[in-house]
Amino acid sequence: VDGKLLCWLCTLSFKRALAKTKVTDPARHSHIKLGSRSGHHKEKERPKLSGHNKRPNRPDVTKIPQEEPPAKVSRNVGPTRDSDPGTADQLVLITQLREQISRLEKQLSGKDAQLLAKEKQMTELKATQFTIEQELRQKMKNVNRDYDSKVEILQKKIREQNREIALLSKGKKKGDKGAVLSATDGGSSGTDSPSVG
Repeated sequence: VDGKLLCWLCTLSFKRALAKTKVTDPARHSHIKLGSRSGHHKEKERPKLSGHNKRPNRPDVTKIPQEEPPAKVSRNVGPTRDSDPGTADQLVLITQLREQISRLEKQLSGKDAQLLAKEKQMTELKATQFTIEQELRQKMKNVNRDYDSKVEILQKKIREQNREIALLSKGKKKGDKGAVLSATDGGSSGTDSPSVG
């Protein structure tokens, strides 16, 4: 309109306003025609009453009906023009609100999808964490078992070695005593033989 692009709602409201003005224009023409006819009848009636002043009465009579119908038309058209912009504004507001609602619904759906995705990620992370914790606990149990078994084996070896050491120490003591006894026996026999001979 006038070299400007209008949105879809503005064009609809503009078309409706044009259609209503077209509808009100025939009513305006009918008021004007009725006023002009009544003016002609008054012109015919007045010359009969006062026939000597025909020319000065005609312009006065024609001015009155021409001025009255536009006032009537403006009264009739006034509220429609006032109501048309109001309804158009209301339609524009309603459409804007609907667009805002649709945008908000889209945003909510997007946020819901994001929340669902985050919840899925959280559950997956919790599941992986649970499995990792279970694996670590199992590894710790296995390590503790291996450690305990190795400690037991080492303790057994230490006990066996202690026993062997004890046996060896006992054997050495017995060997030392035997050597001492044999040495004492040999000395006594050597001293006795010359005395006998």
